[in-house]
Amino acid sequence: MSVPQRRVQLQVSLPGLEPTLANCRAITDEASLAYYFERFWVAYPRRQAKPEAERAFRAVMAPSRGDPKATIAELNDGLERWIEYWRHEAKPQFIPYPGTWLNQERWNDDPPPIIPSDPGLAALQRVAFRHNALG
Repeated sequence: MSVPQRRVQLQVSLPGLEPTLANCRAITDEASLAYYFERFWVAYPRRQAKPEAERAFRAVMAPSRGDPKATIAELNDGLERWIEYWRHEAKPQFIPYPGTWLNQERWNDDPPPIIPSDPGLAALQRVAFRHNALG
């Protein structure tokens, strides 16, 4: 089973809040936090444990002290890279919960390289398996 293809659309401008790398201030108003979290939630391919994901999103975007850990643009770029990888390589059960992805700051990580699948090789592996299984 493959991960459904979904175009990430976190980068939506709100008045006074342009999602750029230069925007390093925390999102403090509740409406903006809720709006951007919902955009993240819809884009993320494994929508489970929503309350934990929302807490993690708030911790990233509106920490109680200091600057946010990421901007909307950084989250968007990281999520796009990972969705591309998950679409090609990952089984859905191996996609981390969104709260885990946020807590581990995975938007900063590069996913492993995508290895192109070879249908001919897969067929040979099935034949070899049957041959070994049947003796």
